[in-house]
Amino acid sequence: MAKILVIDDDVSLLRTLGATLEKQGFQVSQATSGAKGVQLARELHPDLILCDVLMEGADGRLTLYALRRDPKVGSIPFVLMSANALSGEALPGSGRGADGFLRKPFTLEKLLATIGSLLGKVQSPVDDNQAVAVVNDETRKAASMRIIKPNRAAHTYRQRLCASPAKVFPLLCPVRETEWADGWLPELVISSSGVAERDCVFVTPDKLGTALWYITRHEPEKLFVEMLKILPGVTACRLSIQLSEEVGGCIADITYAHTSLGSAGDEFVSGFTAEYYQKFIQAWEKALNHFLATGRLLPDDPAA
Repeated sequence: MAKILVIDDDVSLLRTLGATLEKQGFQVSQATSGAKGVQLARELHPDLILCDVLMEGADGRLTLYALRRDPKVGSIPFVLMSANALSGEALPGSGRGADGFLRKPFTLEKLLATIGSLLGKVQSPVDDNQAVAVVNDETRKAASMRIIKPNRAAHTYRQRLCASPAKVFPLLCPVRETEWADGWLPELVISSSGVAERDCVFVTPDKLGTALWYITRHEPEKLFVEMLKILPGVTACRLSIQLSEEVGGCIADITYAHTSLGSAGDEFVSGFTAEYYQKFIQAWEKALNHFLATGRLLPDDPAA
């Protein structure tokens, strides 16, 4: 009996689709979030995963990204489901994309054909009555949209650095940061120039998961850089840095704005206080000034 993991944050739809698959003879496990789906995939090692694209927190593509990076579950066939005509492509750096894509609404025959093609078995529907309920629930869900107010915390701190903006700005880079931030080591950097640039993407390990970064603005002439950090299921963060000259060096106005993506993010945002942020940025300031003055790393840098 093939094992299928279904991931969807619509509980009623999840139950309907699960019951349909069980009636077709599959052993079904269910998860109501991408994070839970990743956890169950690692515990149960299903033969195939069906995952909705539009979910709160870690959506279907981020869930796919997380699984593809885990060698123990990265080869499990993965099918994305959505009412939108998406291609199911992987996020940058995640390896191959989805193995299949079901555009909602879909019939039971289409569902079984997709599963059969990936499991190498021909699947014939037992009964199509339940499939009608699945299609109707999918159509209802596609027409709905949930909008909530953000749980967000933002803080700004001004660093004073002992070098000119021309010397500091190139160091605000995922590659060059390895020179001055002890412990900083991205797993992947996607860049045409090999250093920071607009649309540069990089991936870093984080104690709460794996973070995906995207540089949205990189303007050397304005001494400004902005990037996004997405920690699936936890937070979406906007980081901006504006340098300006002052006598004897430069100043850096640094803003972090964290928006929660779920319960784990709520906990993080509540602890992201002005005091916490000041301590974090001051450690970063100390490490960078040490490098600017000596050309060497400051060992055991808490900002790393």
